Amino acid sequence: MTTVLLVEDNPIDIKAVTRSCGKLGLDWDINSLTDGQAAIDYASTTPTTPNLILLDLNLPGLDGKDVLRKLRGTDRYLCVPILVVTTSTTPQDITDSYRLGANAVIAKPDNLAAWQAMLSSTDEFWVKTIQRC
Repeated sequence: MTTVLLVEDNPIDIKAVTRSCGKLGLDWDINSLTDGQAAIDYASTTPTTPNLILLDLNLPGLDGKDVLRKLRGTDRYLCVPILVVTTSTTPQDITDSYRLGANAVIAKPDNLAAWQAMLSSTDEFWVKTIQRC
């Protein structure tokens, strides 16, 4: 079982991720949080470390960049792949995300088929292929 932390405030996108995982038969246990502070609280209190984090940039309260900065500042989250999934196309957001430790910045899919394609390739590479510490 792969533990995934999904930090996303849009209920439609949360549903797209969970539906897509179900349709693809991905063995993911998804913990969904809707704001940056909840993600930081989760990261500092949960006894288990997720295998993968899908992080939106535009969140209420602490934004995705703040979450990246805080998570990458701890040894516990150093080797966890953090994929920024965002609607932002501004070069500054993309550059900042990588500078703060994102492993990838992905354009947020706009339909269920695109979500399925993105999540399938994410599972294949970030869950099944890479080596982590």
